[in-house]
Amino acid sequence: MRQSARLAVFALLILAGASISAQGFKSEREFDCGTIARNSSGAMLYQEFSLGFQFEFPADWQGNSQFLRGPEESSEILLNPLIAGSDPKFYVKEPAKPTGIETINGLTWTTLTWQNGGRGYYTYSHNVAIELFAPAFGLGKNNPVNPDALAALQQILSTFTFFDDPYRLDRQLGALKVGQRFGDLTITRIIPSVGGFDHPLATIEFAGQLTITGHIVLPSPTMLGGWGPYTLYPEDESRSAIPRLKCPVENLVDVTRNTVGVGISNQEFTNQQFARVPSISGNHAWYEAETTVVVDRITQDFFAADETNPSISARLVKVISKKEGP
Repeated sequence: MRQSARLAVFALLILAGASISAQGFKSEREFDCGTIARNSSGAMLYQEFSLGFQFEFPADWQGNSQFLRGPEESSEILLNPLIAGSDPKFYVKEPAKPTGIETINGLTWTTLTWQNGGRGYYTYSHNVAIELFAPAFGLGKNNPVNPDALAALQQILSTFTFFDDPYRLDRQLGALKVGQRFGDLTITRIIPSVGGFDHPLATIEFAGQLTITGHIVLPSPTMLGGWGPYTLYPEDESRSAIPRLKCPVENLVDVTRNTVGVGISNQEFTNQQFARVPSISGNHAWYEAETTVVVDRITQDFFAADETNPSISARLVKVISKKEGP
């Protein structure tokens, strides 16, 4: 998930103090580079390999890569981790008020309080910043946080540990080399960056071509505030040919389980091949097609909170086949 999306969810929770709906919460046993499973003590063990941390939470709670939820809908905890070369203290922009310092299980945590009553903790260690946030529900200021959420927070903090993991995102990116091959593609350039909210940890550029079969989508003018980019969503076989970093979760889950979108960079040429109106400045309708295409100039941006799923762009070279949707 892109960091901007996580922050948007954070803002909704903080400003509105409203629960993520039951329909919007999906419990997971495995995610991009992490697992959630019951351990020998009976608690749930959350392990995040791409960022190198783990903790326990109550056995009657459920979780995914972003949220933990208790039996009551108002008992929730949001996880907000980020790889950073220096302490970003991103809670300052939320805004959250630091109210103290606690040392728990060898880590120093800043305690946080939000205006509406939300409670949380923040730490920066091992080049990872992480915030744990339990929202308060209700209008106005100083609303109570569900006691079960506060108890779960204490269990998380008392068991939270970092571990030196070979699958950490920054370690894997640092090990990549120009000339390294991934199937039909070869790394031609590696551009490290500062990371954080607005910049990738690294941009990887490839030489070579890929033939991709999937669905290509053009949003309508009412979506994304106007003309939006084409995005190609590959089918399973094509998806597995796209370069990915390694993760032990791939031994448990099919590598093609996660949706991967490829943004098409040469919009005008792509528009000529697909859109019902040939000008990128003209009006158009929402468009979808089943297609097989050839792309090159593939670029992957790895963001600090995206685990091993990159943001991908490519140039359309040619269309082999297409079948228009509605």
